[in-house]
Amino acid sequence: MSKTKHAWLLALIIAIGFLLRVMWLSRFPFFTDEAIYAHWAQGLVNGTLSPFISISDGKTPLFVWIIAAVVKLGIPYTLAGRILSACGFIGTALFIYLLSKKTMKDLWVVVPTLLYALSPFTLFYERMGLMDSLLTFFSTGFLYYMYLYIANKTSIVKALIAGGFLALAFLTKPSALLFVYASALIPIIYIFSDKKKALILLILCAPSLLILFLISQSSGFSAYSFKNMEFTYPLTTDRMILWNNFIMNLKTLMPAFTLYFLPLLILFPFALYHLIMHKRFEFLLLILLYMCIPVGIIMVFGRIVFSRYFLSLLPLLFVSSGYALMHVWQIRNSTVNKYVFAISLWGTLLYFLYGSVITIARPSGAFLSPQDRWQYITSTASGFGMSESIAFIKNIPTNATIITTQDFGNLPYIFDFAFERDPHIAVKGTWTQSIRTIRAEMRDIKTPLYIVYNLPIAKLPHSSKELVQVFDYTRPDKLSGIRIFKLVR
Repeated sequence: MSKTKHAWLLALIIAIGFLLRVMWLSRFPFFTDEAIYAHWAQGLVNGTLSPFISISDGKTPLFVWIIAAVVKLGIPYTLAGRILSACGFIGTALFIYLLSKKTMKDLWVVVPTLLYALSPFTLFYERMGLMDSLLTFFSTGFLYYMYLYIANKTSIVKALIAGGFLALAFLTKPSALLFVYASALIPIIYIFSDKKKALILLILCAPSLLILFLISQSSGFSAYSFKNMEFTYPLTTDRMILWNNFIMNLKTLMPAFTLYFLPLLILFPFALYHLIMHKRFEFLLLILLYMCIPVGIIMVFGRIVFSRYFLSLLPLLFVSSGYALMHVWQIRNSTVNKYVFAISLWGTLLYFLYGSVITIARPSGAFLSPQDRWQYITSTASGFGMSESIAFIKNIPTNATIITTQDFGNLPYIFDFAFERDPHIAVKGTWTQSIRTIRAEMRDIKTPLYIVYNLPIAKLPHSSKELVQVFDYTRPDKLSGIRIFKLVR
């Protein structure tokens, strides 16, 4: 296939993938982390929050900065992060294609990008206003330039570009430090065979470590460290605790990744076999350092682990799966070729298409693992019920003050966005659920008070002498819900 046809086919695949990520973008309810990032961006735009507010929550600030910039273009806060994630797909898809060109040929060069574009896992997270899509873009750019550096003659320029992408990845999300740790192993690998390459590779980590040093000098570093330690075990943790943690994460995540990537997981061992047989050691080194080792670190040291944490580690899985499919096609036995190829490629595409279609078309039945379904659909962090609550509040006939018994996340931030230009509705967040405390805090407010509870079903209050229930929403799976009460004064 000519380079022109390659380019047109790649453009078509990227266009389809981008369209899948932006169509009906507000269809899936806003997740609580999305609301937090949008709120931080709003604070940057209106000057009420520090540009480094995210550090206090253990996050680096680049994603929030870009959301604020996107908002300046006229995009609503509730869509800016999601559009940014969809654009991140374009960069990731391009770098996956460029990586594929280094190990594959002919039409097969675009297959990994096609699989990535149609994957229900990548589709779901690249439609969300979370940091992981932008992190994956920068991480995949880093992988591409790392491959160029490792596979070719020593080039300081390529090492600097790779280090720049790694620094951008770390500025997007601290988990990119996993790539820094893995990169530190490269000088050990090359120290005896190519000392110059080993020494130059040390500059890969320098920009990211400089950023980390600057953060460590800030007043918010203690909060940054404390928040990150909530999610990870320190190196000094007892071995048995780490082993038990690894087993627990394995039990939780293996069913999830079997659901999301079953065809690719079947193809992966064959990809490794052919990579070894064809002496693609540079690509094998990338898989070891930037997929296998980081996955292992997360599984062992991750105190709290969710599927999306692995998005930036997956591009190499798609490239290697495409590599395996190419070799399935080259099987000489025509009968084996015909059936194995059909099952491998078309089975994978149909599996991915099915998951992607139901994810877009039916949010409550999205193609998600039980853990992810709980987080994004059925738990109190879910955005399900927010639009219904907002619609009810908009129909309140008088001026009103809405008290949310949360002060961080979807409540009150989604309500803040919904009613920021409505002079009849005031929104106030509070962590207390005590009626007496709420009365005391709001004693000077003259408008009717409505209290919003977002809790597990068993903990939701009922009507009483002090509270009159006026709204009730139960989320899918009936594990949690939202109830609104009018406070009797």
